[in-house]
Amino acid sequence: EYLAKAYSGNNPMTAGVRMQTASHLTDQNASLSAAAMHSPKSSRSSASAIESLCWQLSNSSLWRGLPCQPGPTAASGRAVLQASPASQLRGIRQPRGQASIREALEAGFMEGYFSLASQYRTQDDPSFCGLATLVMCLNSLEVDPGKVWKGPWRWFHEEMLDCCVQVDRVRKHGLTLAEFACLAGCNSLQVRRLVHPAFDADPQADAAGLAEFEAAVRDCSRTDGCILVASYSRRALGQTGDGHFAPIGGFHPDRQLVLIFDTARFKYPSHWVPLRQLWDALKLPDSATGRPRGYCVLAKAPGLTAFRVSQRFATGVRQPDSPLLRLARDFEDWLAAEVEVGAPANQIREMSDAIAALSQAAGQLGRLCGRHRLAEAVLSRQRQAAADADAEAVLAALRSLPALGPVGDAFLAGLRQSAAAAGVAADVQLEVDNGCGGADGSLALLTLLAWPMPPGSARAALLAEARDWVLRCAPNRLATEVQLLRNQLSTIFEIAPVRVS
Repeated sequence: EYLAKAYSGNNPMTAGVRMQTASHLTDQNASLSAAAMHSPKSSRSSASAIESLCWQLSNSSLWRGLPCQPGPTAASGRAVLQASPASQLRGIRQPRGQASIREALEAGFMEGYFSLASQYRTQDDPSFCGLATLVMCLNSLEVDPGKVWKGPWRWFHEEMLDCCVQVDRVRKHGLTLAEFACLAGCNSLQVRRLVHPAFDADPQADAAGLAEFEAAVRDCSRTDGCILVASYSRRALGQTGDGHFAPIGGFHPDRQLVLIFDTARFKYPSHWVPLRQLWDALKLPDSATGRPRGYCVLAKAPGLTAFRVSQRFATGVRQPDSPLLRLARDFEDWLAAEVEVGAPANQIREMSDAIAALSQAAGQLGRLCGRHRLAEAVLSRQRQAAADADAEAVLAALRSLPALGPVGDAFLAGLRQSAAAAGVAADVQLEVDNGCGGADGSLALLTLLAWPMPPGSARAALLAEARDWVLRCAPNRLATEVQLLRNQLSTIFEIAPVRVS
């Protein structure tokens, strides 16, 4: 019964794999029944046969490494003082685990180990593995949060990571890999790679994916400038529970072992895992998304982000009626619509064409802000003292652009027009710091420059070209900020899709 539930009924796998698993269970169960009929000796024989069946399943190509029996859970009522890693894994306190560390150090594949070890922390909540992992990465890479944790100390802590998903929501539901990447991006980390390996890939594609994964593990183990984070299923490692995040602290090339810094130290100590087994664990689906889990590679971004997606919008991305999604869907519909007669030219030949195209989009953005009665911009300043000077530098760069005046005027005209039609006082939406587009339209221009334009739309293509024209004369600091904000918006739209394919 346990095997049937664990490996088929409750597992969100594809129908084809479920059928293969069911067929495998049926064949093995028939063999078990036949064996029991020929030698019905004792319960010990049955237990041995069941253990053999479980071993065959866990070592099959379908379910390599899955646990043979459920472990202790909160529902079981048993109190547990840490568990030992599965027998095929090497805890770092065990002689074999320590020997692997020494050998990997000598081989030069533990370069990031000490920076991570110096920031090793235990997650504050059973669902905070993603937040604890990200805190380790941020502090290991010496990212300045720009705001105080406690006393005079600027330091990252789980409760500070709320720019994409509310902390209370993470406490209840955990994180997906896309949400983790979004949090990393808006806290001044660069997501160099984000990979969701295919569960049912053909052998050739799977081998290529495994080779890329090994290359990424090797690269980040040879330097302390990047960190590979794995999002995997514990079940595939013979552990209790399911989804988990952990940073990779090293690699043993000869033994093909990966060192996992387990943030749930109350549950398991850090341990070595066979590379292939971890790869299989990355491929099992996340029940929240139905997609395979995966991994990402993080590095320190080229500068502290001065702006972010406003918390009011970003924390509600899973609500169908959240302000950001309402505005985003309407704006995306406008981008996908046919270009009307009298619109700006369909080619950008000079700066005036770019300004005209952006001004038209700003007017539409203003009308949407008025229609939805938004009193806060899509983008807002980071709420931290250290970012103030940086934010002023970005705003000064925006105000130096020739597009700001016309774009700001168009945005404010659209906002006033729509607000008046809705009976809303437009002045409420024009405050300098948190107004819908900024008092001079600077936040509206920043939003248009950062907006991830959808493919296949003539209007979006025109706006992307106009944006490139404007950014050609922008300082590097502004261009970097725009790219970081675009990454944040792209990730949020991926978490809660706004586009109909």
